[in-house]
Amino acid sequence: MYHVSYLGRLAVILFSICTVVLGIILSFVPWLDYIIFRELKLWNGSLSYSYWHKPGVIRLTKVYIFNVTNPQAFLEQGEKPKLVEVGPFVYREDMEKVNIKFHENDTVTYQHNKILRFVPELSVDKNQKLVVPNIPLLTVTSFSPNLASWLFNLLVSGLAITYRDRAKPFVHVTAEELVFGYNDPLVTLAHYFYPKGKRPNSQMGLLLA
Repeated sequence: MYHVSYLGRLAVILFSICTVVLGIILSFVPWLDYIIFRELKLWNGSLSYSYWHKPGVIRLTKVYIFNVTNPQAFLEQGEKPKLVEVGPFVYREDMEKVNIKFHENDTVTYQHNKILRFVPELSVDKNQKLVVPNIPLLTVTSFSPNLASWLFNLLVSGLAITYRDRAKPFVHVTAEELVFGYNDPLVTLAHYFYPKGKRPNSQMGLLLA
């Protein structure tokens, strides 16, 4: 009986000593901080890296386009433009970071890559023809006060002769073309005036990168 009681007290004492020693060790080693830092630190293999690299959030972009139904009457008779809203054209955004480089000074550089995928079940027909203002031509005309009148008229006349329909105030394009790009003479022309390393896209598109 005495032997059992002695062993029980000894076990309690040893457990208490181990608990005190473990507490002292844990007080000097910030294990919790280490684990949190290891998981939150941005490095290839950490928990936070996978969410940062490819966010799992589904994002939808909805595009609505105003179709001009009376372009000729507007141009020839001065009528107010009649607009009809067409849409939505729904695109799912898939985002990821590419060309990721970790540097010795604890910084990271990367490029953001956004991919838009059409969602037909949530959208109207993306291939229907629409009449919309010629945005590049309107942009040029906004600069006309800063150009000599003869130079501006020469530019517009030259474009009208060379490109015909594409140099008119309104263009006929599909929703897909308006969103992701169609060939436009003014944009193509402007493209070649930029330095090679800084040239913008050679097409006109509302959501072109």
